[in-house]
Amino acid sequence: MSEQLNTINERLKHLRKNVLRLTQSELGNTLGLGKAAVSKMESNTSTITEQNIKLICKEFNVNYDWLVDGKGEIFIDTDRTTIELLADDYKLRPVEVSLIEEFVKLDEEERDVLLNYLQNVFLKNGQ
Repeated sequence: MSEQLNTINERLKHLRKNVLRLTQSELGNTLGLGKAAVSKMESNTSTITEQNIKLICKEFNVNYDWLVDGKGEIFIDTDRTTIELLADDYKLRPVEVSLIEEFVKLDEEERDVLLNYLQNVFLKNGQ
């Protein structure tokens, strides 16, 4: 890529215009923002909030590190997107991430058995 993307604002504009091929209005509608708000974020006249950064990453499967720091690929592997966001948001340890990953691999019946067991354990200990 010949275009220099040194700031988050430049990366946002590049993402919207050249990668996603959306207008400012279309991006704003997806994020619950107006066209003017998107324009201000792209032109660095308004700070991009952490909430909006996370929303952009979630809605468009964008790599947080790329958007914020220009590191890595633009998009992230869809299989890990939600779990990575959970891990970041809730400061999950690797063992907790592994448990979530294994849980979602179970079929519905296996998940029900495990959930029933856990509910019984927590309800008995909580009373």
